[in-house]
Amino acid sequence: MNAIDEDVVHGKDGNHQPWCHTCGIFSRFPDDEPKQIDQTNQRWSSPTHPEGHGLATAEKILDLAHKHICPDF
Repeated sequence: MNAIDEDVVHGKDGNHQPWCHTCGIFSRFPDDEPKQIDQTNQRWSSPTHPEGHGLATAEKILDLAHKHICPDF
């Protein structure tokens, strides 16, 4: 995650809750990639980015989740 943007996890590398929600996004919106990206952007916010880190960063997070955390989706 730090390679994407260090502020995404803002010192909470051990927090797995956002990953669980991110994997759930695949099942809730299976054929709607724009919605998946939007929901990921909303989920991965931080104190310095309360509205999310932007759609490009959200897309990278979603790709990382799909490849490494929840590849069955």
